Amino acid sequence: MKNKKIIIACIIIALLGLVADIVSFLGKENTKLKKNEIGEAYKVVHVKIDADGVVKNYDYDVKIREASISKDQADKFFEKAKKEIKKNLFTGNDNKDHVVNKLNLKEKWVDGLVTAEWYFDRYDVITPSGKPIFDKISSKGSQVVLKGVLICGKYSEKLEIILNLYRKKLSKKENFLYKLNSKIDNEQKNTKSNYFNLPKKIDGVAIKWKNKSNFYFFKSSIFMIVISVLLKFKELEDMKNSKKDREKSLKIDYPNIVGKFVILLGAGMSISQSIHRIAENYQEQRQEAKEREGYKQLIITSNEIKDGVSDRIAIQKFAERTKIPEYRKFSRLLIQNMQKGSTSLAKSLEEETYKAFETRKNLAKKLGEEASTKLLGPMMIMFGIVMAVVIAPAIFTFHI
Repeated sequence: MKNKKIIIACIIIALLGLVADIVSFLGKENTKLKKNEIGEAYKVVHVKIDADGVVKNYDYDVKIREASISKDQADKFFEKAKKEIKKNLFTGNDNKDHVVNKLNLKEKWVDGLVTAEWYFDRYDVITPSGKPIFDKISSKGSQVVLKGVLICGKYSEKLEIILNLYRKKLSKKENFLYKLNSKIDNEQKNTKSNYFNLPKKIDGVAIKWKNKSNFYFFKSSIFMIVISVLLKFKELEDMKNSKKDREKSLKIDYPNIVGKFVILLGAGMSISQSIHRIAENYQEQRQEAKEREGYKQLIITSNEIKDGVSDRIAIQKFAERTKIPEYRKFSRLLIQNMQKGSTSLAKSLEEETYKAFETRKNLAKKLGEEASTKLLGPMMIMFGIVMAVVIAPAIFTFHI
């Protein structure tokens, strides 16, 4: 029923698409296309054209250019860009008269409509990216000029901002790391070798260098714990599924076993003779690679009776091994017959056979519904194991 609804929905969608195609094909000729708005990118519109005697139903791409910007529009965008630059150029509590932090030299402003090209009049106290070089800045501050060219369409406008740079008050740790970085940068610039030496002292403070531990033992231990937990979950899931499969097999076999008892008892055989005959016939006719659980337990019962165990005790053990209500009820009927000699056993078993076949029908229906989700649990566990194996290299290269 569910699949039928999905098929109907797919057919309706396909029909709607067909109707849209027909309307498009029969629609009136369209000779107008909308131009791009300012800021919209170059785009292509796919159309078909008919030209009498030249082309018919020809695929053609109409290229819609980016909108051109007028001088007045460009001037407005330049003003907006200047306001944005004034607001966003400085970080922290900086302003043009007091700069200690890195400048925010963005290339795109006004939603990308204005492009900025930045440069300084000097680079001895500030980097091209706008970061002050503290040890080069004068104790009283250093002045630089930030120059920019704002571009919008085919128009451009120059911009200049005078900045006063000052040394930033660094903590002891920040000062140490700043000087360390500078020392390493200088060492890389000055050496001609493929190697460079790490500094052993900064301002008289001795430095010891050592490789950072990769914690391979810790990572591999975590990896093994995860794998072990997942495998344990899989083992428990397998045991759970094995138990369920056993119960299903017993329930599937039950109607056939009871039905054969009805026939054999009706033919004049005793209960023990019926057990032996059913067990022997199963062993002779058995073709499946996997034993049927119900018949397997009946064979054990037959062997116990042959070994001298009384019929009643053997049947009680049969009920205890199967551990499901149907077989317990069946065993109880047989034992009651042996103890009291009831003549209604055949009738009771016939009723039980009818009920058993109804239960089997419902079970078959349930198994069909569960078939699609039966392996979901083990699959998820196996997926977890596979993922753990796949990401293991990343775990071992991850630096803690």
